[in-house]
Amino acid sequence: MLKYPPAQALFLAAGQEIAGDASVGVWLSTVLASIGIYWALLPWLPAGRGLLGGLWAATHLGVSYWNHSYWGGSVAAFAGGLVLGSVLRMLSGVKARYAVTLGVGLGLLALSRPYEGFLVAMVIGSVLLVWIFSSDAPPTGLVIRQLLLPCAGALLPFALALCFYNWRTTGKVTVMPYQVYTRQYQRVPYFVFRDLLKPSVDHPRWIRALDDAPDQDYWPKRSAQGFTAASLDAIWKATRFYLPPNSCLHPWRCRSW
Repeated sequence: MLKYPPAQALFLAAGQEIAGDASVGVWLSTVLASIGIYWALLPWLPAGRGLLGGLWAATHLGVSYWNHSYWGGSVAAFAGGLVLGSVLRMLSGVKARYAVTLGVGLGLLALSRPYEGFLVAMVIGSVLLVWIFSSDAPPTGLVIRQLLLPCAGALLPFALALCFYNWRTTGKVTVMPYQVYTRQYQRVPYFVFRDLLKPSVDHPRWIRALDDAPDQDYWPKRSAQGFTAASLDAIWKATRFYLPPNSCLHPWRCRSW
């Protein structure tokens, strides 16, 4: 049983069906991620800079491990591009097509990165709520017809698909495979403020040794100093991945265009 959400596996399966090679599905997701980033940049930047951002995404993601392994995040990047681009366009005028792309983006996030997608949805929802109740908001009826209903309609199939996936793998629509795996195998929690977990299954010694390995990172992070150091290290690693210092194609470095 796969513990991860199904979106990445669906793209791998699509590549297997289309070309007989799961790598094709990875490449397809990278292409879509580049397009999504380009589309999200257009409300912020002139067309030339937006295209430059899309080209940067294509070249950077194309040489990263996202495009050369089955563990990449291109599906979630594509979904994030849809969400961000839809909201930015929605703030300048409510249109049903942008509500649909918003729902599709949120649905893909739920099927690829549920936790991160939930955080993004909370931020996006807060922005939209502030906008809806502001003095510049469109009429309530228009918001319902052009935003809420189309977005909910686009999101519903993804929600049903996730519930079906959970039901077929764990037997419960509200319990994800990741949760079952954590209960059965994991000792170190994902949040450092939680105590160590006790696996529900008694595993062989070699499996327990693998599960106990992250302990050396868990205890230092429980202190304020260790948590701060780990957070700064994570930010540095993310910056190095997403914004390579030697990338001459980064759009914000080309404001003279």
